[in-house]
Amino acid sequence: MAAKNVVQGLETPLAQQPKLQRDTRMRPDADRWLKAEETEMSPCYNKGTFSIVDLQPGAIELPSMFQYKLKTGPNGETIKCKARLCARGDLQFDSEFGETFAPTSRFSMILLIIAIAVQAGLTLIYVDDGISATNDEALYKEFLADLSKDFELRDQGKLNWYLGVSVKQDLANKRTVLSQKQYVKDILERFGMSGATPVATLMEANTHLTREDCPPPGKINKQCRHEYQRIVGFMSNPGPSHMNAVRRILRYLAGSADLGITYEAQPASRENLLWGFADADHAGYPDTRCSVTGYVTMLCCGAISWASNRQAVVALSSSEAEFYAASAAGCDDAYFRMILDQLGIPQTQPTIVFEDNWPCIHLSRNAVLHHKSKHINVRVYHLRYLCKAGIMSLLKIGTDDQVADALTKVLPQPVFVSHSCMMMNIKSSPSRPSASGSTRAIVRTSLSHELTKCCRLNRDQLASSTDLLWSDTVGQALR
Repeated sequence: MAAKNVVQGLETPLAQQPKLQRDTRMRPDADRWLKAEETEMSPCYNKGTFSIVDLQPGAIELPSMFQYKLKTGPNGETIKCKARLCARGDLQFDSEFGETFAPTSRFSMILLIIAIAVQAGLTLIYVDDGISATNDEALYKEFLADLSKDFELRDQGKLNWYLGVSVKQDLANKRTVLSQKQYVKDILERFGMSGATPVATLMEANTHLTREDCPPPGKINKQCRHEYQRIVGFMSNPGPSHMNAVRRILRYLAGSADLGITYEAQPASRENLLWGFADADHAGYPDTRCSVTGYVTMLCCGAISWASNRQAVVALSSSEAEFYAASAAGCDDAYFRMILDQLGIPQTQPTIVFEDNWPCIHLSRNAVLHHKSKHINVRVYHLRYLCKAGIMSLLKIGTDDQVADALTKVLPQPVFVSHSCMMMNIKSSPSRPSASGSTRAIVRTSLSHELTKCCRLNRDQLASSTDLLWSDTVGQALR
């Protein structure tokens, strides 16, 4: 971003952001916020967004307010002041409205577009809070001119910063790296953890937080509760172990701020190929014995979507828990396949999802139900449909190589580091201090090599499958 665009005189963001309009009027930079409001309202007036009408009898006037934001750059510098006019929906009652849907973009969609652009060798361009990708400058200018007829747009050049994410494009090698180093730095400064000793894992091995860690009512330290709520939101009764767990998360961020997701173009055999991992931690929540679902979806060797969620029901077996996880991953894959198809990039083979539970895989392939599995028949038929329809296929992978494990449970440091590096497509990284202060280098073979190895191990499994359609389709993909 050009230096001339940087707003001078403003310090780092988080503590300096105004909340109310009256706050902006009392600041030394009030003129900048007034200009931001005018910039927000000008296109609304010019395009006829608003019209003045008489208030109908019995109708209730709904006020509006401005929300303010300091837009920052890759180095924490303030780029501009932003104001957004919002209706006070919080003042409405259920009887006063019937529709609350507001379309918003999933961040995974942004990652999907970036990965596609990397594979196609396109330049990512920042246009008025949106992303465009092109390899033809003349066509891009024509496209921008057409949009400008209806919208006021600002072409901000090559994308290097978007929604707090640093974007480093390497067009020569068809690679793009995303990271949030500045965001992590701001978070650590906000909570007084800038000098924290880095650690390599989010939690210590064999750590399980339960309600038993909560102190008796009225006995909690008020300062502890205040600090905990500042970091993770409201928690009715956090104990010291919860606070220590949160501090460790911040220490992990301190040691991993330089890491990011790398997307790189793949050979023709794996071009725009979706694949991923799915796993579950059976009865992982001690208080409820609910299991944990973890899955990650990959494209161009980098993660574009991931989840770590508590399952809504109590699974009676590890296979059932794995089934719920695989089904959730299948829903995610079906969504991305639909989007890619609409973009003219159809997936010509099932999306490979690596699973480490044999019963789950067998149930997805074979129409067999018995007393131990009939209570999950809806999930069984859903997952089996995804496999039969060629939307996804489950392949066996060893537990030690199950990358989604990092999203379901606390792992030993070497395993966690290995899995997280694979999700981010990090083949090697600078040395990072570990919990003991020692320095270690993280080395990981390329994600494409891992995929080839896993596929080679499963070639015989596919050949012996009784489902010829499933076997032939995936076999062609592996060949």
